[in-house]
Amino acid sequence: GIREMPLQGVDSVGNPIYSYSTAKTFPMPQPFTRISRIVYDSSSDTMYISGYTSTAPYDSANWKSIGRVLARYNNWSSGSPQLQYVIALAYSPTLSPPVIPVSLAHAGNYVFVAEDTTAKLDVYDARTGQQVGSLAPGATVGGISGWIDTEMGISAAVLSTGEYIILAEEDARAKVLMYRWKP
Repeated sequence: GIREMPLQGVDSVGNPIYSYSTAKTFPMPQPFTRISRIVYDSSSDTMYISGYTSTAPYDSANWKSIGRVLARYNNWSSGSPQLQYVIALAYSPTLSPPVIPVSLAHAGNYVFVAEDTTAKLDVYDARTGQQVGSLAPGATVGGISGWIDTEMGISAAVLSTGEYIILAEEDARAKVLMYRWKP
């Protein structure tokens, strides 16, 4: 399942304080058999969960993957969240190069999923689950990137102008790629 650790304050030097005694637990939601990542949007009480199901099982060879499916649940904290959609993520570990989703970020009306070896970012409409496009390293970086090979390798934010800023780690060439996108 999922454990929420509410912030209890900060100590005398500014470190956050958490306690198991105040933890809230949530059972593993259907259809998951294994959860790999969660992203919670408190402004809309929406939870995005990625992982594995009985029909899209865990593959230990790709242990760092965010999983093979992504789901959105509305009214998460209500005690009876509603599943809005479940989508199959691009997952083809036998292709050359392999396609394995490894990182997840949410901002505004979009969810971004990073593929590890291709460094491509698949973009999904957060409201419907429909894929609306993708972002990939462009000419300014020679059209190439190292792998996105960390669990939280991307982050995203939406500006007041409606423009999205997506950051993707890129250790092979010692940089972070910044995508600016206005849908």
